[in-house]
This record gives sequence, structure tokens and C-alpha cells, in this order.
Amino acid sequence: MSTISKLNYFKLAFLSKPKCDRLVYKKIAKNRYQSIVEVGIQNLARTQNILRIAETFGLSGQIKYTGIDLFDGRPDSQPSLPLKMVHQSLKPLGAKIQLAPGDALQALNRIANSHLRTDLIIVSPDTDLEAMEQAWFYVPRMLHANSTVLIRSPKDPLGPFQTVGRLEIERKADFESSQRRIVQAA
Repeated sequence: MSTISKLNYFKLAFLSKPKCDRLVYKKIAKNRYQSIVEVGIQNLARTQNILRIAETFGLSGQIKYTGIDLFDGRPDSQPSLPLKMVHQSLKPLGAKIQLAPGDALQALNRIANSHLRTDLIIVSPDTDLEAMEQAWFYVPRMLHANSTVLIRSPKDPLGPFQTVGRLEIERKADFESSQRRIVQAA
């Protein structure tokens, strides 16, 4: 198990760079999330910090983390992130780790039904926007009444995370569902 000291938590939550990640760290500590899904691992160090904070403030040994990313299939414009290396880096942190290769649509299609009652979903700005728009269809089934969904706009990759409310998620999912019906009817 890997936890952090109060001083290290303070540094992450109030002084870390990029500033946009601070909200994520604070929410994890405050809400004691046990199940976390990260769509697009933008920064492996951030993911490690997320898991350390979750282990420190949550029920140690009961944290479940799922990372969705293209991993070995990332385009040349993104930093390399081999699946095996990510797994080796995260495994010692004490959480139950699942890595789901693919874009948001492919991966959420595969895992949504096995990730019911997810506490936190983080959508990184380097996530393929078109795939994520279609993937919203799968998100509502993963949530419970106190779930949090955080997203950063690809238009402002260093901007703050925004909390996406349940009604907005339902609207996005319903829109995608209606688009699928239109395509099927054609």
C-alpha cells in the first residue's frame, strides 16, 4: 500500500502543477472515493497521486481504479504510454488496477456493466472528443446518486476541471441514444 503524508497531500492539493489537477486531489480526499475510472491517462504522475490520495483517505486496500487509454496505440502527437509500463507503475500502489485499452467509446462499451456504482469518473482533455460524445451513452449506468464526473475541455487542456451534473450526463446519453436510433432507422 502506498499512502502519502498530510504534508505531501497539502502540497498536491494546494501547490501542485498543473494547477488544474488540484481539484481532483481535493475531491478524492474529501469524498473518500473507492472506485475511480480515468478516461485518458494524461499524466502517469497524476494517476499515481490519485491512487495515493485515495489509499490515504479512503478504505485502504479497497480502492478500485480503471484506466482507459490507447496505451501502445497512442498517436505520435501524444507521449508514449506502454500498457505494461503503466501496469508496473500502478500495481505497487495498493489499488485493484484494471487497464482498458481503446478509445472512450470502445472501452466504456466493454466495461460499463461491470463498473456499476463508480464514485469518480475523470475525463482528460486528450480524450478523442468524438469517441467521448458517443461514449456518454454508457456513463449513466456506471453512476450512483453521489458519483462525480470531472471533465476538462480539449479546447483548454490546462483549464480547470468542470463537474458534469447528472442531468447533463443524462442529456448527453439521451442525445447519443437518439442519434443511434436515427442511424439504425436509415
